[in-house]
Amino acid sequence: MSKLLATVILIAALSASALLATAASRPITKPKRVAASVSATFAAPVPLACTAGTQYAANCPGSSGACTCIGISGNATGGFGRASVTGAITLDNFDATPENGCVPIFGSLTLTAAASVITMDINGSLCSATIPAGTKTLGGGFDLDPSTVGLSGTGSISGTLDSNGNARLRLIGAIAPAPTPSATPTI
Repeated sequence: MSKLLATVILIAALSASALLATAASRPITKPKRVAASVSATFAAPVPLACTAGTQYAANCPGSSGACTCIGISGNATGGFGRASVTGAITLDNFDATPENGCVPIFGSLTLTAAASVITMDINGSLCSATIPAGTKTLGGGFDLDPSTVGLSGTGSISGTLDSNGNARLRLIGAIAPAPTPSATPTI
């Protein structure tokens, strides 16, 4: 190979890697789709609304005496990176469906990865599954909590909780840079 050809290849390779590095260092300017799988265990319910997690997890719109709290811990993989997961979910048993098949939930999940901490507020319902008996299905949504600095986002949460205390959850949504307040000139 000639010196000229080798020089051209080297310059092209360096230019391409510099272009990729510049693109990778740019902040997200539009929403990015994310999906994550969570494998966790949950604790037995304790009386009253949750005191752990975000303030949102303490919601108990029904009768506060009818609420119970479950704690969750585990691991997440996917679009949020590998992360440990902790959370608290309040079950509003007072407002359960007439058949007691579904209970409204209010909670928070925190995903702690090496480079970030993402806290989300969640709501939805925890319902008894027809099959298999003892399994409950969870469905609802999430919104990034204001304690998550620099990001905003929303999405859906779904999954199952079995009678042995195991949870499998799926988070699907979009995240974007949080809007920054703009300075307004004063006159």
